[in-house]
Amino acid sequence: MFAATANGLPEKTVIYKHVLRAAAPPIITIVLLSLTGSLFGGAIITETVFMWPGMGLLYWEAIQANDTPVVLGLVYLSLLVYLITLAILDILYGILDPRVRITAGVTR
Repeated sequence: MFAATANGLPEKTVIYKHVLRAAAPPIITIVLLSLTGSLFGGAIITETVFMWPGMGLLYWEAIQANDTPVVLGLVYLSLLVYLITLAILDILYGILDPRVRITAGVTR
């Protein structure tokens, strides 16, 4: 940051182009994974406490009733949402961080 400012770049440009691009991947990771986790984990607690009908209450009642097909379906759905979130994160890493290159299945 100091070198770019010393070269004459405005501080606003340095912050947006250099600092935030390097700091964005961890921030985006925390935000997206916490939103994904709160979809199911937070819904179970909230809907059980307030007795609201929804996915969380369905999950809790299926576990209590030992309803295996419903529990497996909800676990599959939560896993699918988690994997889609990870795929979106990988794409965003390639866009935000210039050190990460997106390649189409090329291994070295």
